[in-house]
Amino acid sequence: MKSKINGKIAVIDIGSNSVRLMMSDSGRTLYKRIEITRLSQNMSDDGKLNEKSVERTVSAVLNFYEIAKSEGAEKILAFATACCRNAVNGREFAEKIYKLIGLEIDIVDGQTEALIGFLGATNGKDGGVIDIGGASTEIIVQRNGEIKYSKSVNVGVVKIFEYSDNKIEKAREFIDEKVSEFGVVPSSEFFAIGGTATSIASVLQELEPYDREKVHGFTINYSDLITLEEKLYKMSVEEKRHLKGLQPARAEVVGGGVTLLIKVMQKLNVNRLTVSESDNLEGYLIKYSECL
Repeated sequence: MKSKINGKIAVIDIGSNSVRLMMSDSGRTLYKRIEITRLSQNMSDDGKLNEKSVERTVSAVLNFYEIAKSEGAEKILAFATACCRNAVNGREFAEKIYKLIGLEIDIVDGQTEALIGFLGATNGKDGGVIDIGGASTEIIVQRNGEIKYSKSVNVGVVKIFEYSDNKIEKAREFIDEKVSEFGVVPSSEFFAIGGTATSIASVLQELEPYDREKVHGFTINYSDLITLEEKLYKMSVEEKRHLKGLQPARAEVVGGGVTLLIKVMQKLNVNRLTVSESDNLEGYLIKYSECL
């Protein structure tokens, strides 16, 4: 992509499991930061965001906003995904941030979430993208420059953890029902984006510290996932917190993420995936650029 953007722009992604910041300069990613806040955790039965989860997430957004300002961001963009669009008070959450700092939050729908993930991972070239998040998973496929399939399903690592409490059979039961909603997906070479994919790539390589260059372009093989799944479900949460290559805050949800990726690969009938560190943060910036 030839960027239409000059100068520093920050993009903040408010997800169901984490808040992320990307700093860019003239369309080039400088760095990313992440804070696990679990916005979707402990939602009420009537679909309201938990007050403590909201407080953690608002705090992270404000912190990233101040960092972006202090580093000379000329524009700060922010978007929120499944948790906000599904929560009955998701709009209230966005308005709270706007009242505090004047930052407008774009609550994207499932199709847009799939599209920006695709743009970030492929830069608009043909292929397929899988994005496993905290509360939703998106699959999108493009052939001959045309989107042939795009769907978002409400299944993610936080929801799997809350349902299964790290019991593998319960996780599989829950995931099977949700993954069936994807229906028939066109065949493709697939990229995997999001915290689950990058964490798996880091764990399989035992990266300490995390190395973006070694994660980007890493191949996840189905057979390695099966082995990793078996290993993870035998470990306690505390043991997983000390697992090489894994961010400790992901210890509770990583097992469900691996199981979900296995089930998605079975659904797509693929044996390998390519991990992309470029994701919906870059994709959102591309989408913004196209509107200029």
